[in-house]
Amino acid sequence: MFAEILISHEIFPLKKTDTCETASVFMHNWNVSHLPVVENGKVLGYVSLDEIFSAKKSDKMSHFIKNDKQFTSLGYQHLFEVIKIFDETGLTTISVLNNENNFIGIISFKEILKSLFRDSSLSQDGGIITLEMLSKDYSLAEISRIVEYNDIKIINVFIRSASQDENKILVSLKLNQTELKNVVASLERHGKLIRSIQLDQKTDEVSSFRYDWLIKYLNT
Repeated sequence: MFAEILISHEIFPLKKTDTCETASVFMHNWNVSHLPVVENGKVLGYVSLDEIFSAKKSDKMSHFIKNDKQFTSLGYQHLFEVIKIFDETGLTTISVLNNENNFIGIISFKEILKSLFRDSSLSQDGGIITLEMLSKDYSLAEISRIVEYNDIKIINVFIRSASQDENKILVSLKLNQTELKNVVASLERHGKLIRSIQLDQKTDEVSSFRYDWLIKYLNT
């Protein structure tokens, strides 16, 4: 998925002559805190809601344009690169440019997250098991072998550092089923430390399983 595909059809840029009042209304309506200022197809910079909030309503955008962060992406850049820009800058929107560096649209961070969730395996039904392990012991191939032995597929993996120990990681496995008793038992037999289990279903059986597992975890 590339930047040009992620362009919003509802969010538009500001002009230098727009007032603070106009910009504030737009940002609140679109639920964003930053908007680009564009003139003759060129992005001049971006404006922050925090900067114009206390200004006079009649002040023009030309007084508030900022260029202190990366605020553009090229249309051919991958989704992962776009997310990295959002993460590094803290902006809520970025401008998309074509190969001639002309403005072609805006990407909203909230919309990109919605799209990412909607179009990925994250939106599929299934359970989530989070494992804790030393980073040097991580092997997706080994974990997959254990999980697939129980006729369950891993449809997504999320890895992050364990806050209490920089040498450890938390590995969250999104699985394609919610009946996880057998795979949990298999993971434990192979010495995997399970930190949490999340299930989509709201049945008594699921609640009982989660309660039994929690009691077992607290007693270890």
